[in-house]
Amino acid sequence: MPRHDLPDASPGPLRQVILAAARHLFTTRGYEATRIADVAAAADVAVGSVYRYFRDKPALLAAVHDEYEARFLVAMHEAAAVDHGVDHAKRVRAVVAALFDTAAREPDLLAMLALAPQQLVAPDMTVDGAATVRLPGARLQAAIAEMLAAGVRDGRFAAVDVAITSALAHGAVEGALRRCFAVDHGRERERYVDETTAALLRMVGASPPTRSAPPRAGRTR
Repeated sequence: MPRHDLPDASPGPLRQVILAAARHLFTTRGYEATRIADVAAAADVAVGSVYRYFRDKPALLAAVHDEYEARFLVAMHEAAAVDHGVDHAKRVRAVVAALFDTAAREPDLLAMLALAPQQLVAPDMTVDGAATVRLPGARLQAAIAEMLAAGVRDGRFAAVDVAITSALAHGAVEGALRRCFAVDHGRERERYVDETTAALLRMVGASPPTRSAPPRAGRTR
């Protein structure tokens, strides 16, 4: 099959149709079982049209994954932008809750998370003759690192290694999402949000948000 060294990355209706077809096949049939020809047939386009936008199947998968990551990033930034005053713990919880809410609204997301990490490694531009790779979740991890760095600068968080801690935080959130929705089928989502928030705050030497105690039952006479 033909390959294009410089695929067209510009957004457009045809590209979105191809992405939608790939997303459906990857999350229902499976990545390994899906061929470029299958994506073309599902999108009702010629095989060459797929290669016009994506140089190969890993690049197509990376683009599908990028769409999910973009939704997480929007939710994360919107939650972080809400003014919680000086209560950084509430801000962290709001961000975690937004990520869980996004996952709950995206049923295909679990299938994407279930893919092996090596399947989601996307080749990036060549730098100084050496090929680089973009790891799955790199943009989310960068956003977490940005939030951590701001907290360290402001003295709200302990002086942690931002790069390492952001990687750990990203892994902790993804692991909690997997277990909450794939194992527990979304039950006790609030408990997952609380426990994930507490774990993240412990990483940066902060206290979790105060939980209101359940009301006491009145005495019977």
